[in-house]
Amino acid sequence: MSATETTEDGGEGYFASVSDLMVGILFVFLLMLTVFALNFRDAEDEQKVARKQYEELLLRAAAAEKKAQEEAERAEMQRQKNEHLRGLLKQAVERMTQDIEDRQQARQRLLSRLEDMLKKAGVIVTVDPETGVLRLPEQILFERGQSTLGTGTNNARLTDARAVLDKLSESLASVLPCYSSRDLRAGCQERDLATLEGVLVEGHSDVQGYRGLSPEDSRDRNDRLSVERSLNVFKEIRQKNGLDDLKNTSGFPLLAVSAYGDRRPIVAGSTEEEFQKNRRIDLRFLLSTKTSKELQRLIDEIKPALEDVQ
Repeated sequence: MSATETTEDGGEGYFASVSDLMVGILFVFLLMLTVFALNFRDAEDEQKVARKQYEELLLRAAAAEKKAQEEAERAEMQRQKNEHLRGLLKQAVERMTQDIEDRQQARQRLLSRLEDMLKKAGVIVTVDPETGVLRLPEQILFERGQSTLGTGTNNARLTDARAVLDKLSESLASVLPCYSSRDLRAGCQERDLATLEGVLVEGHSDVQGYRGLSPEDSRDRNDRLSVERSLNVFKEIRQKNGLDDLKNTSGFPLLAVSAYGDRRPIVAGSTEEEFQKNRRIDLRFLLSTKTSKELQRLIDEIKPALEDVQ
């Protein structure tokens, strides 16, 4: 082989090697480019996913903020309703308290007026403004075991008892219409209207037992005795001076009867004088339970307000 041939063969081999190298490099480059493109695509997809998630988070945050705002508005509305209701309830309590005080004061005026009228008529009575009781004088006290007015050896007691009850009836007929009606009459004050629900004629006995009777039977006997005493006084006054026609604001008779036997003594003791004081008749003036116009207005406002409370 000549030198020229060898050189030519070596040149061709060299160029072939360079060509193969270039092809290999190009292949590697293309492969890297492909990998880069794929990685770029994956990164782009991940970015799209991340963006979508971010947008969803923004939407959820906006929805949560809107819901929180709506709840805050509802809470504020409810707070205002509760505050309004609280104010109404406070006013109602104040009005109710004022109504009770007004009626108690009216009853005190009634008792004082009756006491003064009877005193001028020569009848001395005892009044208890706190409980609304007018206690009849000793002329109406009863003998032991008796329920009839004026029982005793001296018939003058019956005359005295009836005279006291006549004066009592006249005084009651003069005063009670101002406190039992809703209509203003001559000589009455508007602040005293509708004060009374009723006037109870209460009968009482002492605690003494009866010979030959057990304690239980003695108490039953005293219960009946106190009923008879209150009924007898009630019959003496109810048909005089129009008292039987007096009605409360509900249209029911103002006068009624009650009895307590020996359960409500006014003095404790075992002397005849103390027993006699417990054998008595009281008049108890019951306050009306009717609500005032102002209180009724507040109640009418409170009812729908309560329905809004959660």
